[in-house]
Amino acid sequence: ANDRVRGIELEGDASLLEADAVICATAARGAAALLECALPEAARFLEEVPYSTCVQALFTTDAPYLPCWGLSVPSSCGSFLTYVTEETFKSGARAPEGAGLTQVFVIGEHARELLRLEEKEIADRVWSEVRRLLPDYPEPRSSPVIRREQAMVAPAPGYQHGLQKFNASISRIRGLHLVSDYQTNPLIEGSVHLAERAVRRILESL
Repeated sequence: ANDRVRGIELEGDASLLEADAVICATAARGAAALLECALPEAARFLEEVPYSTCVQALFTTDAPYLPCWGLSVPSSCGSFLTYVTEETFKSGARAPEGAGLTQVFVIGEHARELLRLEEKEIADRVWSEVRRLLPDYPEPRSSPVIRREQAMVAPAPGYQHGLQKFNASISRIRGLHLVSDYQTNPLIEGSVHLAERAVRRILESL
């Protein structure tokens, strides 16, 4: 209200949790839903932020298979896979010590097609393609699947101009700070930098 944050409206009873500053740290479409009443123009920009889509299948094997860190799959292979990598740093929750953990990535339209399927069918299709490309690949122990409908911002021409207008519109609201991947390069480090900047600004304003 009056170009200043009042707080956060709570779900359920719609009561107000009063606050001098609010940090909104969600992906673009989540932020759009939160801002559509107060900042409709900014919300429209967020709704149109383009994200890539990614499906990641993980295959645990008794021992590491790939002799290198990873390999890209060229389109000339006629495969829907994008990248196959042997994970060097493994969580014990994923693979025991000495075991291998292969990550297989599928992006774009191929990933959107896979997202329509159940997890087991995704894993089976990806595994079948891995075996087609690498016939002697060992049988996996397990094959969890990670779905990322909004994996990474994929800016199109004109995106930076729209982002500048967006940043100008939200800067008019005192106490509002937005932190997410759509504001910077599509890297974790960029979002961390924005979060640190937001905290510094809030502390300086107290």
